[in-house]
Amino acid sequence: MTAALVLAVFVVFAALMYARKMPAIAAVPLMAVVMALCAGVPAAALGGIVVGGASALSPAYVAVIF
Repeated sequence: MTAALVLAVFVVFAALMYARKMPAIAAVPLMAVVMALCAGVPAAALGGIVVGGASALSPAYVAVIF
C-alpha cells in the first residue's frame, strides 16, 4: 500500500510539473515531504528531510535563481 501511495504522489507531482502548474523548484521538496509522510516517517523527522534535501539541492537552487 505504501508503494502505491508513493507512486501516486510522484504521478501527481510529475503531472503538475508537466502541465506547468507547479515549478520543479517547489515540487521536489514538497514531493519529498509528502512521500515521507506516506511512508510513515514521524513528523519530528521531517525537518531533517527538508534540511538534507535543501543542502543536497543547493547548487541547483543557486543555478536556477541566479
